Amino acid sequence: MPLTKVTGDNIDNSNFSIGITTATSVTATNLTGTNLNISGVSTQLSTTLIGSGTSTGTASQRLQVTGGAYVSGFVGIGTTANTYSSSEKLEVNGGYAAFVNPSSTVAPIYAYNTDTTASTNQPYITLSDSSGNRGAIGVNYTDTALWIHGQNGIRFRYGGTAPGTTEAAKIGRAHV
Repeated sequence: MPLTKVTGDNIDNSNFSIGITTATSVTATNLTGTNLNISGVSTQLSTTLIGSGTSTGTASQRLQVTGGAYVSGFVGIGTTANTYSSSEKLEVNGGYAAFVNPSSTVAPIYAYNTDTTASTNQPYITLSDSSGNRGAIGVNYTDTALWIHGQNGIRFRYGGTAPGTTEAAKIGRAHV
């Protein structure tokens, strides 16, 4: 007969499995185990800690992971579906992503293209809007030269904050 309810404080077991067909309700103050397997829908009413026994104290951080984590599929932040491609692995939607690294020798972002086809221009960053791709930055595989593409040219700007207040030069279409 399936387990329908588990209630208690300090429930400890080296292997504890909760399946949608196994338990309909689990209530515990401290539920610990070497392996805790939950399948189906799980609703947490407080912070869930993985790899750590101590909360950061930030109530809005409902999931806190200390150590490594592995996700085999899509991760959406602010979205539940891929926007650009079904092969997309990470999307941040409705905000921006900040990558911060306090180093003078290591960049906060590395883009790595694994294609090894000779004499090809490999894209590393593609810039797009709702109408399609508008620009890109990449490297030619054979001579390792950097290339920059702008659908209607490339503008170099300076002054103030991005995108700058003064145009210094434009390459393409009508200017050089």
